[in-house]
Amino acid sequence: MKRMQPCTVRGRRGFTLLETTVSLGVFLVLSYSLVVTLDMATDSQSAVTARSSEVRSARATHEHFADELRQADPDDVLITQLADGNHEVSFRQPIMVGGAAVWGVFDISLGANQDERSREDWRVRYTVESASENGVTVRSLVRQIIDDAGDFVSEQTVARGLNSGTLAAPGFRVTRVGDVWRVQLGTVQHGSDSCRKEDFHVGIRN
Repeated sequence: MKRMQPCTVRGRRGFTLLETTVSLGVFLVLSYSLVVTLDMATDSQSAVTARSSEVRSARATHEHFADELRQADPDDVLITQLADGNHEVSFRQPIMVGGAAVWGVFDISLGANQDERSREDWRVRYTVESASENGVTVRSLVRQIIDDAGDFVSEQTVARGLNSGTLAAPGFRVTRVGDVWRVQLGTVQHGSDSCRKEDFHVGIRN
């Protein structure tokens, strides 16, 4: 008669404490690696999104400023150098007032109708303002509307993080070169110390 072999304790037991600990350790390492990878991907996506936003904002600033400067009478463009080396630029635009072509400012923020939005002898002014944020000087390019008495009416920030005007990539400078305006705009890139330099030309009104 054949004997039945008894089952051993080894065959009936589950995972040992050591095996469980090792498995848990591997799981924790993998989980941590996954979290780090996801965080890096999120940070990378945020950086790309911020960078794209900066590029779009810079392009819109260039186009709007170029359109306004292109319309101005070159003899009426006033350029002043600020204390930090950046420029302040002001000019009038061709507008219609009472059916007559005059120089001034047209802006939808000035009123509800065409007459209120068109102001003769008013000026558009682009300048750089500085403010301290957490002990760091932050420069912003702002667009202002100045009335015929020289008083400030409104202001809109169009770019932030500008450089000093004394650097190789100045924050904001406008110079006349022959038949064009040379516009230089230098800003610190998002999340880094590197500088974004924009240098473009605007044709001068004949």
